[in-house]
Amino acid sequence: MEEMRIYFRKIIAGMMALLLTAPANPGGFTSSGSTIPVNAEEADADRSGIYGDDLDDDLTTDAADDITTDTETSGGEDSQEDATTQEEDDIVPDDTDDQNVVDDETTSADDQITTDSQDAHEYESDEPKNAENTVVVPKDENGSEAELCFIKISSAEGVLDKIDEISPEEAQSWLAANIDTITAIAPAYNGRRDFFFKYNDTYYYASLGPDRFESRYIGGDDFYWAVLSADKVESSIAKYIKRMDHVFIWKNPAATYTKIDAHEATCTESGNTEYYIGSDNKYYKLEDGVYKEIAENSWTVDALGHSYFAPVWTWIDDVNISAKFVCKNCGDVVVFDTQATKKIESEPTYTHDGKVEYNARVVFNGKGYSYTKYVNIPMLRLSYVEASDPTCTEAGNIEYWYDADNDKYFADENGENEITKANTVIKAAGHTAGSEVVENKVEPTYFHDGSYDKVVYCSKCGEEISREHITITKPKYTAPALKYAKGENAVKLSWDAVEGAEKYGIAGYVSGRWLLLYDCDDTSFILNGLTEGTQYWVSVITMSEGKWVTDFSNAIVVTPQSTAGKYPILKSVEHNEPTHQFKLTWTAVKGAQQYGIGVYLKGKWKVITQDIPGDRTSYISPKLTAGKTYTLVIVAKVDGKWVLNNLNARSFTVTVQPEAPLVAGAYESDDFVFSGNVFIVGDSTVCEYKPESTAAKGSCGWGMKLAQQFEGVKVTNLARAGRSSRSFMNDPEYTRMCDSIGKGDYLFIQFGHNDERTAEPNHAAYPYLDFSTLDNEGKNDNGQYSYEWILLNKYVRVAQAKGAKPVLVTPITRRHKDGRPDFEGHVNYADAIVKLGKKYNIPVIDMTTKTKDLYYELYSKGGAEATAEMHCYLDESRTAIDNTHLSVKGSEIIADMIADETKTLELKISERLK
Repeated sequence: MEEMRIYFRKIIAGMMALLLTAPANPGGFTSSGSTIPVNAEEADADRSGIYGDDLDDDLTTDAADDITTDTETSGGEDSQEDATTQEEDDIVPDDTDDQNVVDDETTSADDQITTDSQDAHEYESDEPKNAENTVVVPKDENGSEAELCFIKISSAEGVLDKIDEISPEEAQSWLAANIDTITAIAPAYNGRRDFFFKYNDTYYYASLGPDRFESRYIGGDDFYWAVLSADKVESSIAKYIKRMDHVFIWKNPAATYTKIDAHEATCTESGNTEYYIGSDNKYYKLEDGVYKEIAENSWTVDALGHSYFAPVWTWIDDVNISAKFVCKNCGDVVVFDTQATKKIESEPTYTHDGKVEYNARVVFNGKGYSYTKYVNIPMLRLSYVEASDPTCTEAGNIEYWYDADNDKYFADENGENEITKANTVIKAAGHTAGSEVVENKVEPTYFHDGSYDKVVYCSKCGEEISREHITITKPKYTAPALKYAKGENAVKLSWDAVEGAEKYGIAGYVSGRWLLLYDCDDTSFILNGLTEGTQYWVSVITMSEGKWVTDFSNAIVVTPQSTAGKYPILKSVEHNEPTHQFKLTWTAVKGAQQYGIGVYLKGKWKVITQDIPGDRTSYISPKLTAGKTYTLVIVAKVDGKWVLNNLNARSFTVTVQPEAPLVAGAYESDDFVFSGNVFIVGDSTVCEYKPESTAAKGSCGWGMKLAQQFEGVKVTNLARAGRSSRSFMNDPEYTRMCDSIGKGDYLFIQFGHNDERTAEPNHAAYPYLDFSTLDNEGKNDNGQYSYEWILLNKYVRVAQAKGAKPVLVTPITRRHKDGRPDFEGHVNYADAIVKLGKKYNIPVIDMTTKTKDLYYELYSKGGAEATAEMHCYLDESRTAIDNTHLSVKGSEIIADMIADETKTLELKISERLK
């Protein structure tokens, strides 16, 4: 029974020793800062909740001694032997993941070191085993060393002097937030990390295995710091380092001092002597290299205060004066304005000056300052005023003498006979009203009212007597109603003419606002390039006085005719004669992955070029044999398959153009079939005119009358006023020509009148330029565009590529004021067209020569009046002949001549002549 009692005493003694020597958290701080009870019963109660089953027992020497004393009192040496441990044993953790766990075996110091060395083989260190004393400072996210941090050490020597203070809560918070910063010191390291710091002269530590070294655990409620006595710190750290753990101690930044330079005091502001602000927010003075603390504001130097010179007096006028005081030290200025007293000592006369005394006084800083000045008053003077006669509006006057200083009038030069001003005046005669006239008349517009002035002038002097401004109310604008017809990827808009309209604008509603897309002179317009199945909001607006009337109330929704959109449509063919190459362009196909060029060879179609990207719609051929003709088709690959439907119907021919001229022959092959469609491009001698313009001035283009010369022929007149062969290509009508012309159609081309305008860079085109000197836009090194090259490549070959037949028409003659033909400016352009036609076997109608001959014939029979009938008038008054543009009669005659020439040229269209 006694043996059983001794046995239980040993157990109780061991438990008490364990409780009294447990790591610091039970007796210090938890992660939340609470204190763990220290009496034996409370310690037993709390131990399992804080440490759990994972905590290993460890008894330090001090604890063992306490327990031994208790055990001896309780009875027996056996209890003391079981409870004591080696005095040299320090807190070196094992390799488990438990925090702050120490060995529970009572081994000697040598045994412990051996154990540590064996344990160290379980993970590799990233430092040499015999490393010198080094310090590793963590870096922040910018690569700079952290100011406040745990630093890694490799030696325990003098470590007690290196560990700085931080509260356990702050240390826990910093460590939880800087896991990545610590890890970055040795990313490959996978062993224990040990952290030491001091707070209120007490040392704390935590030893964390890799599984516990993460922010969630360290920042959680289960984390705690253990307490370590000062005499154990250095030896424990030495063993941790020898064990090849990574050991960290807390370091605070060194004290810093910010210098505040000395500043001299001014008159109004205090200064200061030199002093320093420490990082502890205290104030210091540097003496003999030592920072000595000083009291706040002990560095202040009081302001000096102002010291002013005597005042400088300045007259503002004859009564007001200012006194300016200036500080001798800082230049500060104080100004006082005051009024001087005036005392007349003697009055002036017509024979001598008078005198006046001025006195002024100011008080500044309790002291008075005075100033006195004497001024002469000039003697009185008389000015002679000669007599003048009165006018309608201004009075005259008699001869008199005037004292301007005193506003007195005299009838004599000595100033003895004074009169009044009224005595000098001769009254004005007054106006005589003339007839009422109208001036400044402004016609009303859609933007503003009109007005005029009703004025009456004097019949004698011509001066205006009265003026009355009369307002003419502006007319109410009504937007033209729109109609439209569907076409393939296009719609044709049409509307009634608006009175006073200078031109019309085609507007589209895009991204929440109206945008001006095109402008035109006619009352119809074709919108090309539309996408099938898409609705478009469009409106037609009117220009008046050079400004758009932005009334979109006539807006309608349009949608183009539904087309399959499966096939590329050829837009143009351009030739490079020196290299025997050509360039094709076509319309894009929705969803096209690639494009290919098909060639008809030996009775079969073969796609020879298959690598044209889907976002490119052009192709440049290799160098080919001059004069050879190829039958081609453009195909698209959609959804991985080439779309090869209707190849024959979509095909076109391209002849590789030689540099040498061809032998002229028939212009059309026997199998050419006229489609019934004719397209015309040109200038104002060809284009369509509004009905009101025709009615008012007789304006008409020959393109308006060409269809009347044939049976079953549809004429699309795309000509536009003021266009040259170059400038026309910028218009939507050119795009329409390229898109709409097709197999079996005719294209009549007449440009020249505006190409001759060489002073206008956007219009000018030059005849007789060498093709070999031109770039791919038809321009030479001097910036001159070739007239023939543009006609050939931008019109003739575009038509030919579509299977249509081009017909070149030379410009018609103008008319001299005397009635004779004015054709000299056209000669070179007409000659260039004729030569171009001969070289490339293109039919040419030489209207320059034919109209010149016609005008001479008319003039010989009927004189100037006969040729005048060919032309319209310049304005609605019909008093002046427009010697360039045609009348209705003139247009009919020209159209008839052109139609007859189609028979001479043996063109298929001539078979439909009336």
